[in-house]
Amino acid sequence: MKDRIGKNWLIIKSSLEALSYVSIIVGIVVAYNSYSRDRAEERVSNALKFIMHFQNNEMMQSRMELQRPWLDPTRARLSNKAGSADIINQIATTIIFPIEEKDTVSDLIRVMDYLDAAASCVAGSDEDSSSVCDKSVILDHLGEFADSMLCLYKAPIEELRTNFAMPKLGTKMEALLNDEPSVNSTCKS
Repeated sequence: MKDRIGKNWLIIKSSLEALSYVSIIVGIVVAYNSYSRDRAEERVSNALKFIMHFQNNEMMQSRMELQRPWLDPTRARLSNKAGSADIINQIATTIIFPIEEKDTVSDLIRVMDYLDAAASCVAGSDEDSSSVCDKSVILDHLGEFADSMLCLYKAPIEELRTNFAMPKLGTKMEALLNDEPSVNSTCKS
């Protein structure tokens, strides 16, 4: 009888140990999934906060100042044609420069700096990354606008990079857009 109780006790003990190991593994998997889901929700929330700031009054005024010259129907038609890059660059340069006469250069710097910050926010944005913002949310809300600004203001941005000690202006967003196959550039050469 003692041998039978001893054998049963070993079976029960082994079963309980195995069950505890399985419980630990299941607990780890559940905790990881919960953490991953919470982290993904946090990245989406951070991206939406970032986008809300992009809608604030000062940023909106800068964006409107940069978009206003392109609302002219003849300029709007020009921006969609192949071979118009040189003309667009000339127009954009006259809109932005000379600095002494206009504050538009501040608007361009403010907007491009913000877009670079948005690109930094999603740096390395993969499912398992430590990025701060969700890449798809940022690109859905800012990608087309960023591409448009980089295209329409290409010449002034290059001028600011080379002649005004801002070598990285717009480069982070430009790199993000270039690495993203879902973004079709509106620039035509």
